[in-house]
Amino acid sequence: MKHLSLTRLAAVPFVSFLVACGGQTAAPQTTVTPLTDPSGAGGTSPAGKSTASTTQAPALKGLSADEEAALDRNVSPCDDFYAFACGGWNKAAKIPDDETGWSRGFSLLRDRNEATLHEVLEQARTRKGDKLGDFYAACMDEAGIEKAGAKPLSLWLTQIRAARTPKALGALMTRLHAAGLMFPLDVSTMQDFKD
Repeated sequence: MKHLSLTRLAAVPFVSFLVACGGQTAAPQTTVTPLTDPSGAGGTSPAGKSTASTTQAPALKGLSADEEAALDRNVSPCDDFYAFACGGWNKAAKIPDDETGWSRGFSLLRDRNEATLHEVLEQARTRKGDKLGDFYAACMDEAGIEKAGAKPLSLWLTQIRAARTPKALGALMTRLHAAGLMFPLDVSTMQDFKD
């Protein structure tokens, strides 16, 4: 049963590839059309003239201008689908100076999400009594943060200094973890790397 499921899963990319390439020629081609001798003798012209026609990838419906610009229409999707789908973006993309890497998917998505969240927080900050806005405003109050110094941490620092036994340290770690502070180690769940 397990073998059958894996076989079906392995067939999905292959079938997807065939569907994506259905009706497409492998690459732009030149077709040679023999010309009939105008005398009617039934031969072809001595020059064997040809007419060239190139096959272009079909227009894809529903693409935004950004998505259309990401394509490289000079590459057949059946020859190199990645180059077809991302070639235009790869040629035009520049890694921003403040980034170590850049991708069309996650980097741009992250930036758009951050911009949207920033807008939501700025609007919340203008509403009196909005908890989210108040929290954000407190985080953005650099002058107030500098003035307070380490005072907001004094409760934690006092508890850390007081934890002098293994039992007290265990209790402190429990309180820190409950507050979202993973100290001195991160205890969380994830998949079993050996299975």
